[in-house]
Amino acid sequence: MLDVLDIHTHTTASGHAYNTIYEMAQSASRKGLALLGISDHGPAMEGSASKHYFRSSRCIPRELYGVKILFGCELNIMDYDGGVDLDEVFAGALDYGIASLHDVCITPGSRAENTRAYLKAMENPKVHIIGHPDDGTYAVDFDELVRHARERGVMIELNEASVRPGSYRKNGRENAAVVLDRCAHYGVKVVVSSDAHVECDILRHRYALELLETVHFPEELVVNRSVDALMAALAYLKKDMDILHREEMESEVMRVLSRNGMIDMTGSLLPGVDGFDTRMNVGIVSMMRQCTAYAVRYSHNSDHWFGPVLAKKFFEQA
Repeated sequence: MLDVLDIHTHTTASGHAYNTIYEMAQSASRKGLALLGISDHGPAMEGSASKHYFRSSRCIPRELYGVKILFGCELNIMDYDGGVDLDEVFAGALDYGIASLHDVCITPGSRAENTRAYLKAMENPKVHIIGHPDDGTYAVDFDELVRHARERGVMIELNEASVRPGSYRKNGRENAAVVLDRCAHYGVKVVVSSDAHVECDILRHRYALELLETVHFPEELVVNRSVDALMAALAYLKKDMDILHREEMESEVMRVLSRNGMIDMTGSLLPGVDGFDTRMNVGIVSMMRQCTAYAVRYSHNSDHWFGPVLAKKFFEQA
C-alpha cells in the first residue's frame, strides 16, 4: 500500500518533543513524504505551547523542502462532555484537529464516561480525527465510537506508538485490531500516524501497516494512500467548498461522498431534510448506481441522459 503522509507529529512546541518544524520537514523530505502534518499538543498539556501559538499558525509556509505542510493540533479532551482545550477563536487557523484522551488532562472514567467524551468531542467541528482510541487506560465501547464516527464523518487514527512492541499504551495492538474491525464494518476512514516526537520517527508505520495487512483492512479506507484522499476527507468534514470544487480533487471527493451516502445520481448533495439516515442514503446511492449502469447498457438515449455524470465517474468503486 502506498503510504505518502504522516499527520500526527510533534515539535519542540509540544514541550516533550525534540525537533523544530523545519527539522521535521527536512526529515520528511529526505524520506520522500508528499505531506507532513504538524500536530503539537494543545495548551492544556504541561509544557506545551500557548493558545496563541496555534492561532498564529497561518504564518507557517504550507510547503517546505518540497513537502506539503499542514498545521493541526492534538487537542486534549478535557471532560466527559467532550470539551477540548482550544476554542473556535484559537483553533480557526488550523488545517485539522486530532482529539485524544491523555491521563495528564483527564482522569480515566468508566467505559460509558470515556465513550461519551469521544462522542461529544466529535460534535466539535474542529475535530476531524480521533487519536489513539486504542489506549486501554480508557475503556471504550468501540462499536459505539466507530458507529458515531461514521455518522459524523470523523476519521479514526491507527497510531504506530500504540501497536509497536513494548508500547506504553495498555493493550494497544489488541484494541487497535478491534477498532479496525469496526471501521471496516462501518466504512470509516483510517489515518495511519507515527505520533513522532523526534524526526527519525517520521513515517515509522511498520507495525501499523503490518496490522492492516493482518486484519485484511480495505485499502480504500486508508487515507495515507494519497494526498488527495486525505484532503478530500478533510474537505468533506470542513465543508470546504473551495477545496471540493478543485478539478483535481473532484473525483476523490465524490467517492468519499458517495460512500457516505451524501450524493444522488447527478452528484448533487442529498438534502439534509430528506428523512433518511446515513445508512439509508448509502443504500439509495447504491441503487442509483445500479440504475445508472442499467441505463448505459440498455438505453440508446443513455449518453444523452447520463453521459455527463458517468464521464466524471462519480460512482466508481475506490
